[in-house]
Amino acid sequence: MWPRFATNVAAVDPLARRQPRLRQTARRSFRVLPDACLFPGKGMPELRTRAFAGPPQPRGEMSERGRPVDQEDYLEHRIGLTAYLGNRIAEAGIPIVQPPGGHAIYVDARAFLPHVPPTQFPGSALAVELYIEGGVRTFEMGTLVFGKPDQDGNEQPGSMDLLRMAIPRRVYTQSHIDHVIDTIVNVWHRREQIRGLEFSSASFKPTATASRSRPARPPYVG
Repeated sequence: MWPRFATNVAAVDPLARRQPRLRQTARRSFRVLPDACLFPGKGMPELRTRAFAGPPQPRGEMSERGRPVDQEDYLEHRIGLTAYLGNRIAEAGIPIVQPPGGHAIYVDARAFLPHVPPTQFPGSALAVELYIEGGVRTFEMGTLVFGKPDQDGNEQPGSMDLLRMAIPRRVYTQSHIDHVIDTIVNVWHRREQIRGLEFSSASFKPTATASRSRPARPPYVG
């Protein structure tokens, strides 16, 4: 996606954060690799055109008004803010996908909640706890999104359970990120008390955007 091309280029080639290497690397990638380009534009209120999908050459207004995303000072701040979040929570012992990305931190929800089986959606359970603890909204990328029921209707886990903590461009300040850090660290300290989630048969198959769940019942001990 076009708004993220600069952080993606910087991730694979850290030296490309400086002009003109970044644009040269991006032009080469757009020319050789993709058949099409998706430009959502939802995180860029300065644009009048909200979105387009088509050839990978950026268009008129989007190319010109979206230009700040490839500026060195912008990239240093954007990537630095994301790395700050990732490094601080990793220092607290929270398992994340390393290295930190350019626009999001991915928490390993299975390692965060090893007592919650994948079929009880640890990523979603963690997302719920972060919202309850500090109003932090995140997105599960695991069994809820990628899991599939078998022929008998039993849920089969996804290959991993991650929690995406995305940082929209030009939205959050340092104090916002510090609040997110405090929130997830507080949840980390009480992680053993967190239960998984279960969905009613009426809502199955649940989706990442519309479903109803409740804390999973603890296993019977006789």
